Amino acid sequence: MQIKKLSITLLTFLLTISCFQLNGLKVSAEDTGGDTNTEDIGYYHKPTKDVKKFFGIWLTTGFALQPKAENNVVVGDTITLRTDSARSAIFAAATLDRWAVYQWYKFTPGDKGWTAVSKNDGGKKENLVITGKTANETTYYQLQVRWRNIIINSLAKKIYSQVAAVHTVPYPIDGEEMTVKTDDDYIYSTSFDMAATSTYAHADIIPENYTGNVTWSVDDKSLATIDEDTGLLTAVTKKEVQGTVTVTGTLHNPVGDDLQATTEVRVGQGLEDQTVKAGEEATFAIQGNLGDLEDIDDGGDDGDEGGDGSDGSEYTVKWYRDNPDGSRVQVNKGDELNGALSVTSDPTNMEDDNQSRYQAVINVKLGVINKNYTTNKATLTVIPDGSPDITVNNSITNVEYHDELDSDLHLFGVNEGDKITEESIITNNSGTGILSAASYHVPIRETSTINSVVVDDKELSDDEYKVVTKSKTGTKELVVPNLSFSTKQSHSIQVTSSVGSVDEKETLHTTPYILGQVSTADDYRSDGSEEAITYSTNTIQMNAEDIHFGNINPLSSNKTIYRPDELNEPQNVIEIDDQRRNKNHAEVRAQQDGEFLNSENVKLFGNLTFVNNGTVHDLLENDQLIQSTSEGNSVPSIGWSRENGILLHISDANLTNGNFKTKINWSIVESI
Repeated sequence: MQIKKLSITLLTFLLTISCFQLNGLKVSAEDTGGDTNTEDIGYYHKPTKDVKKFFGIWLTTGFALQPKAENNVVVGDTITLRTDSARSAIFAAATLDRWAVYQWYKFTPGDKGWTAVSKNDGGKKENLVITGKTANETTYYQLQVRWRNIIINSLAKKIYSQVAAVHTVPYPIDGEEMTVKTDDDYIYSTSFDMAATSTYAHADIIPENYTGNVTWSVDDKSLATIDEDTGLLTAVTKKEVQGTVTVTGTLHNPVGDDLQATTEVRVGQGLEDQTVKAGEEATFAIQGNLGDLEDIDDGGDDGDEGGDGSDGSEYTVKWYRDNPDGSRVQVNKGDELNGALSVTSDPTNMEDDNQSRYQAVINVKLGVINKNYTTNKATLTVIPDGSPDITVNNSITNVEYHDELDSDLHLFGVNEGDKITEESIITNNSGTGILSAASYHVPIRETSTINSVVVDDKELSDDEYKVVTKSKTGTKELVVPNLSFSTKQSHSIQVTSSVGSVDEKETLHTTPYILGQVSTADDYRSDGSEEAITYSTNTIQMNAEDIHFGNINPLSSNKTIYRPDELNEPQNVIEIDDQRRNKNHAEVRAQQDGEFLNSENVKLFGNLTFVNNGTVHDLLENDQLIQSTSEGNSVPSIGWSRENGILLHISDANLTNGNFKTKINWSIVESI
């Protein structure tokens, strides 16, 4: 009686577990007991639906790696059917079953039905090794997987793989074309079990009846590793791991050369940095094949576990933004529950958005299971949407002297030793474009020297600017380097220089400009307004015309000889440029310096006179006042009518042939 009672108690315990698994988990369909469906070869059991996942969480039990549908093996060679399976998160948490139990089934056309592959032939292993025996024979295989604990439960639910066909061929066949792909294009470098840290690589080869084998490799094992045989790509789970790994599949052909193909997989912690042009929106999306948490009901189909939203399955996602000023804000308040797995910014601008960082925090609830994951922080970089808009507002000032004709862009009467200040406000008016690696250029006069350069109220040291000579023009420029302009930014620059020697009156026209980089070096230039500086000697400049009196005959004795018409008004005989700043009283004086002589030193009996409205003044060795100006007035140029000015008086009729010359000494006497 005691033994019988113990047996009843044990049976009740087993039935209780079985009922819990049947009613609570819906793990798999009932075993068919080996009944076969031979239409189109059929299967041992209807294959379990594809696995459903959300993020990296298995929502249903199934296969991560199915056995390859079509396989070819040469007689005497071996081939391996590889699989990988796992339980749903709910199933794993709610049952005592921990160990997977495998059973392969096979069917060869002509057989009465599907039969189990024996343990000796590897039928109890996850991966099945098959040896080709009979040429031109095809055998079909299907794997059954169930999970158990210490106590064997014959009613435990099962999942079934897709059917794999193995064709035995008499001779080897090379592959000719090859492509590779992965189940996911993004895997996570995190130790959190909620994120998908691995994915499988697959090869598509033409022709399909190739008999070679494929091996796998990666270019950077610091990002991810890969199983050489199965193609399982697994991220290196370190926080700092982020990048792109290249997966290479190599087909080892039995006769010809090997084939290779590649694909790329991103490795990271969920978010990718984004770069947009100013004015554009930026979208940050959680990476990977995320799936749909609400689509986990299998409609009663055998082999799938899990629940739908009505069973308490839900997720929340909170999106945060770390602003450049150090503040942190949640950007999706009120939309967390089953919210968007991406976030899009408002139209961006350089000031507020550049270098901000986005992060997502995800919580998933599956019944009593809660899982959390926090992504990395992804950086938003905002770049200009085009060229900047730089304006140069410039002006010049003579610190030492102000001429009544001076303006902001034209100085007059600038003398040697004057100090000139050139001031510029340089502004980027663009709200989107920036200028980097910029330099400010100011053309300067050859003999001028730089006294100081001040940028934004800070005086630069001598090694922070330079004076260069342009190779094409030979002119000098002051260059202020290392400037940059973000949007709506201004710089002020003040350059003070001393004027060098001035030998003649001249006007120098120059234009300051800004040079910088938008895409390539010095691809952007903006000119300021043209500046003009009129330099003067601070003296009276005088230029006297040669005076000639033509041919003289003996009848000209004791007569006055007049200038030719081209030396009379309106023509000036004396051109005067009064460049003095201080216009003191001044006199223009003239004196004949010696007699008229010819080349043989023969004397002409006559001399120059200065006639002023009938009054005659002898110029020979007499310093005669020609013109007088009062204080404050410029000395004008001098010209006369025919009867006035410097004339020639002939006093003797005894004239000798020849060209006679003398010299007039002109002087300007200025009162101090």
